[in-house]
Amino acid sequence: YIANVCSIGSLISLAIQGAYIASKHALLAYTECLSLDVLDAGYPIKVSAVLPGPVHTGIFDAATVTGSAAGKDHLTQMQDLLNTHGMPVDEAAARIIAGVVSGNFWVSTHPELLAKSAADRAARLLNR
Repeated sequence: YIANVCSIGSLISLAIQGAYIASKHALLAYTECLSLDVLDAGYPIKVSAVLPGPVHTGIFDAATVTGSAAGKDHLTQMQDLLNTHGMPVDEAAARIIAGVVSGNFWVSTHPELLAKSAADRAARLLNR
């Protein structure tokens, strides 16, 4: 099994998070290509793209922003999002492991958020 943690950010675009979002888009594209490469070569390897939504990991607890009011506001919004909607880590881990072990390519802690984000992304691409 190969499971790359791509993030729901792999499908969305956000102001102030360009570097993070770009890296997650790139990792998703790499994971999609890797899955095709493994399939084409006939290797008995399952590849999964893990796209967690908000998980209460404390990722922003020690984060600081200097100089930018917009950056500080964004950090506060992200902290609030996790505090109010973040899934407990144990629950997220169980969902991820179940999806990977099942051999799913698309693995998410928040399937409804994944579906909405994918649909929104598809619409943006189709509407250019």
